[in-house]
Amino acid sequence: MKHLNKRLRTFLLIVLALAASFTAKEGLSPAPKATSGVTVKRVVDGDTLIIDDGKDTRVRLIGVDTPETVKPRGRVEPWGKEASDFSKKALTGKSVYLEYDEEKEDHYGRTLAYIWTEDPRTSDKPKEEILFNYQLVASGYARERSYEPNTKYQAILHEGEIVAMDHVRGIWAVEGKEGPAKGNKKSKIYHLPSDKSYDTVSPQNTVIFENAMEAERAGYQRTFSR
Repeated sequence: MKHLNKRLRTFLLIVLALAASFTAKEGLSPAPKATSGVTVKRVVDGDTLIIDDGKDTRVRLIGVDTPETVKPRGRVEPWGKEASDFSKKALTGKSVYLEYDEEKEDHYGRTLAYIWTEDPRTSDKPKEEILFNYQLVASGYARERSYEPNTKYQAILHEGEIVAMDHVRGIWAVEGKEGPAKGNKKSKIYHLPSDKSYDTVSPQNTVIFENAMEAERAGYQRTFSR
């Protein structure tokens, strides 16, 4: 009986080890929570869409920021149309799955969600392949922009941004090597020479980066005032 119990314990330890190894290879951590299936009625721009739920709910993708296609206070940003076209082609009329984070809505009343092109709990595909937020960033159509408390997939989205920068894709082909970038140590915001606030950072708070990609890799974000 002792030998049987020992063998049983050994067997269980092997099973647990295999399960842990399988989970580690799944790609995203933590695992996706419950998702809800919906149909995309219309894409507004690269990171915003309307779902066909009888209320035309507006959904804003979490953790990403695509260049503006309609910018009220300035010029349309480079690569904005390409980002919008990418999302339209991939999502319009398609069934997707929404996953929420800590906050379900932003202060504009938009639903905040991660968009999965397949149910992440049952799909055999790598999670990065079916998380549309990641695809936007890794393809160079969006910057990684995660804000507390909705930061569940911030690490993987930032990895996607690194992939895009390494391959100089999309927006990084336009502005990635522009510089020198001037960062603010306190706010973690950086400015490019073409930005209005480039010369407003106090010398004691200034850190200089060779270009935009170097600033992004260091965890700085570009100013919205351009």
